[in-house]
Amino acid sequence: MKREEISAQYKWRMEDIYASVDAWEADYLKVSECIPELKSFAGTLADSAENLCKMQEVYDNINWIVEKLHVYANQRLHENTADAFYQGLVGRVQVLEVQLMEATAYIEPEILAIPEEVLSEMLNDDCLSKYRTYFSRILRQKEHVLSAEMEEVLA
Repeated sequence: MKREEISAQYKWRMEDIYASVDAWEADYLKVSECIPELKSFAGTLADSAENLCKMQEVYDNINWIVEKLHVYANQRLHENTADAFYQGLVGRVQVLEVQLMEATAYIEPEILAIPEEVLSEMLNDDCLSKYRTYFSRILRQKEHVLSAEMEEVLA
């Protein structure tokens, strides 16, 4: 049975993720344009809770969009793995993910460089309190995180 012959009720509702490829392209462009903004926070995270919070919010928003881009492209490709168009979308989103990893390689090393008592005080900020678990996880991994330069090379 060909995919076109299968009832819609048994197919993925990809339009719930993106109504069209144009909508996917718009989010792809948005992420591409936001990556330099994430890079701009490098060297400033210890300056204030506001900087750390703003970076984290931008990072979370971008990650959410990248996840949608990834799922849409991959699910579309898996509808027909021979479809060169969706192979291209998957490749493009993979490149975008690598760019995002490179642009954010500084984050964990920079957070770990903040003295724990200062970071603890920063986490009392209303904006950062929701990230308490995330920062605790980073602190637990301290001995396994490389310098920002090495993390970027690995990314």
